[in-house]
Parts: sequence; C-alpha cells; structure tokens
Amino acid sequence: MKKVIFSAVMLLAVLGCKGEFENPDNKAVKVKQVQEQSQELTKAQLDAYLQLKGIKDRQGNQRDRALQAFIERYAMAETIKNQPVLDADVIKVELIEKRNDILLKAYFDSYLDNKVDEGAIDTFYQTNADHYKNRKVKLAHILFRIRPSAADEEIKKLQKEAAQVHQEIADGLAFIDAVAKYSQDLATAKKQGEMDWIESKHGDAALLAATIQMQVGDVSEPVHTKRGIHILKLLEEPQETPIPLEKVRDKIRYGLRQQAMVEEQARLRKEASNLIARLSAKGGITIQ
Repeated sequence: MKKVIFSAVMLLAVLGCKGEFENPDNKAVKVKQVQEQSQELTKAQLDAYLQLKGIKDRQGNQRDRALQAFIERYAMAETIKNQPVLDADVIKVELIEKRNDILLKAYFDSYLDNKVDEGAIDTFYQTNADHYKNRKVKLAHILFRIRPSAADEEIKKLQKEAAQVHQEIADGLAFIDAVAKYSQDLATAKKQGEMDWIESKHGDAALLAATIQMQVGDVSEPVHTKRGIHILKLLEEPQETPIPLEKVRDKIRYGLRQQAMVEEQARLRKEASNLIARLSAKGGITIQ
C-alpha cells in the first residue's frame, strides 16, 4: 500500500492538488484540492472499491494498480469538477440518476436474497406439491385436422362436424367405430385411436387439461389444439410422479423473487408518495 500511496501523492502533486494519504491502518485517505473543501476517501471505501472490482487479493501488484487508478481518476475529477465548461446541473442530475439506480439495485439484490432464501423455496415447494407432479395419461382420440391456413369458415365447419360426431357417440356409436369412420389421424386410427402416453412436462396442455375430471372410459367434449379438434377417450388411470425439487428450484426462486419484487416496489412507491406529499406540504418540492 505504501507504494500506491506514494504514487498517488506524486500524481496529485503533478495535477496541482495537495494530497494527504494516511497509513492503511488508519481510517482515511484525504484528497484536498487547492482552495477547495477537503474530500475524504475512507479505507472502507477503498476496500469496497476492491470488492466491487472483484479483487480479492488485498496485497500485491493488482491491488496496488487498481487503487492507484481509482485514486488517480478521483483526483482528476476533483481537479476539473468546477470548470466552467461543465454544466453543473446536468452532471448533478446524472449523478442523482446513477445514485438512484445503484441504490435500488443494491437494495433489491440484498432484499430478494434475504426474502427468497432456500427455506422459502423449500416451503413453497412443499405447500404446492400438487403443482409439481408429472402427470401421464393414456388416450385414444378422433382427430379432425385443421390446416394452418384454414379460414374461420372452415374451422367452424370442422367444429360443427366434431360436435355431431360427439353426439353420435353419446347416442350409442362405439368409439372405435367413430375412430374408423371419422378420424383423420391415420397412424392412430390403425390402433383404434390409441395415442402414446402424454406427459405434462412436454405434452399438449389442452389435452391434459381436458382429462382432469375424466374417469377411465369417459369421452370428452371436442378439444381444440394446434393440430385440430380432438374427441378424447381416457383408456387408463392417469399416472402421477413427483417432480424433484432440484428440477424446479430455479423456476420457483425466479417466481418468488418476481412476486417479492413487485410487492416491495408497491410498498416503496407508497412510502415515496407519502414522502413527496410531506415535502410538498412543507414547500420542499417545487417544479418550475
């Protein structure tokens, strides 16, 4: 540190500044510009700068170079901060805006880390265990295909046809006979409409949702998906297996952090609104 301090003192002398740098065991490093109020860099601030830059080695050349560069830029800024070529109001506003960004980011990073810890994630997972299960269903279907370029009239015609077939089944037409007669999925029609197992982790959500209230042997109302319109029959009891916490931990963390951030932002906005109202009442805020 002595090497850096010495270099910084020499630098400030070249820049026309008076410098006083205390021993690193003391609390502060002072940078005093000619005829200006003394500015102070504390040892804690220098340590914080090293932490910000990710410099973990508190000794050595990397640390020395980093601190020397930091103090050099600080001294240069102190030297020119009152130059008439600078728009003081613009700079002040930019500093305020950067301060706001830094404070809010630092606050929310810390707040969310504390609010959404591993315990909170575990609790949410256990409380919502039913939502973290992989559900598999075995279905047969009758498919009425919808072309990607199909017009509304064509889709309405297929919807009407599917409704009519569904009614025929309700009136007694065997499902396998309806498959053979109407299904446009030739691959499954050869197997009486039987499809492969559909899983919640990568299956069609609309088909899975349609089976929630179904019992084995039930036939669904027509279901609309990207592939077309389906009439479904549940062939076997659905199978459910828990999804391990480690598979969804990051997703839960993200969701909890988003929720916590929205709630905390709302609270802070309310506090800010109250503060603005108090200051306005005292004449502390005026916009011209």
